[in-house]
Amino acid sequence: NENAPVFANETFVVSVRENAPIGTKVTTVSADDADAGRNGYITYSISPGSSAEMFLVDGETGEISTLTTLDYETLTEKTIPLVVIARDKGVPSLSATAAVEVTVLDMNDHCP
Repeated sequence: NENAPVFANETFVVSVRENAPIGTKVTTVSADDADAGRNGYITYSISPGSSAEMFLVDGETGEISTLTTLDYETLTEKTIPLVVIARDKGVPSLSATAAVEVTVLDMNDHCP
């Protein structure tokens, strides 16, 4: 295992509308690994403590989706930072991280 995964971007900047249904796709992160075979196989995860309770990343595809309904008015921070980890299956395993900044967009959710 000679190569660590490399993300397509160091930072992914995306947005999602408040009150989007649970399971709404936010973005897909992508990393490549120059190693062949098992050493080049990548899995994705969200670093614990980086708003991991609000989002889910598909370990195989890197697709990030909402785990909860986001309410603009109740959020302390309107841009939610995540750290995504790409880890290969080599021994020892090598990894890389990328920042994901999810901005929650305010929608008119009050009737006139």
